[in-house]
Amino acid sequence: MRTFKIFLYFLFNRVFVSCFDWGSAVEIDGNEDIDMYSDEVREMVCGEGLVWCNGGCVNILLDRNNCGECGKRCDALAICNNGRCECQFGLVECNGNCVDTKTDKQNCGECGHACNENQVCNGEGICVTQCSSGETLCEGNHPYCAKIDSDTMNCGRCGNVCGPYEHAFAVCLNGECRMLCDSGYEDTNRDIKDGCECKITGIEICDGVDNDCNGRADDVFECALGEVNVCIAYDTCRGLQRCETPNCIFGSCFSEEWDCSPPGNMQQADCGESCGYTTRTCLDDFRWSDLDSECHLKLGSECFPWETRNCGICGTQNCTPECRWGICNDPCV
Repeated sequence: MRTFKIFLYFLFNRVFVSCFDWGSAVEIDGNEDIDMYSDEVREMVCGEGLVWCNGGCVNILLDRNNCGECGKRCDALAICNNGRCECQFGLVECNGNCVDTKTDKQNCGECGHACNENQVCNGEGICVTQCSSGETLCEGNHPYCAKIDSDTMNCGRCGNVCGPYEHAFAVCLNGECRMLCDSGYEDTNRDIKDGCECKITGIEICDGVDNDCNGRADDVFECALGEVNVCIAYDTCRGLQRCETPNCIFGSCFSEEWDCSPPGNMQQADCGESCGYTTRTCLDDFRWSDLDSECHLKLGSECFPWETRNCGICGTQNCTPECRWGICNDPCV
């Protein structure tokens, strides 16, 4: 009952006393004064496992801003575990800060062990005036030693970072950035800049793509789709042939410079206002010959439009545009 009364008085005090400053001591059961701001009252309001800190209930076992006690803040790289600040990522707490004692010049090897002004912390927690054999001194605001033959953050030289690479894991080998391809990918163009760019999709098919990522597209066929090959047509002229689907084989030999093919091929052309024809022949250099000088009447044509002939007794008739003889104009009839 006493606890319940304290709780009610606490709420009353928070609402009214804090506003009107009526005091903090309250008489309980007529014979005892209770300080409404005491730890007893506050912990009773917060509940089990929580503590009143700076106007609120907190778990001092887990709260990074009140770790172990009210107001004790953990470092930005630390967590609060069972009321103790614990550094993460292999760091060590020194004077409330999380540091790397392997490389920190002010806490080299252990907290408070500072290196001299002309020394560095060599990456193994030892102050040295120069880096160990196989290491390079990387100068700057925070000097450090690095193994530039294998360190992906300092590969070949200080500050040279390897990667990241597409579909690959970065490594530093003998001071050169290299990569290990993810499963299902290959580096077929040997260009580290675009990572492992080729995705293995299966066995080779005729599609102009390197399906098995061995560096050669359509290599199980005669040629790669779209490939162009130099050829000699009819043992005469230089031409080209393209690799065609569906079986990736070379097609017929051709050239965009050729007028005709094959040699000896004949072609007809209109002449005599389309009433006749003449021929030309595809020569050995794949050029059309000149048209034959003679114009031959086409089948079904009777004449050429410029022709005139005698008819009747003393008349004439002209050839029409339709390649037919017109009406005979005979004044003697």
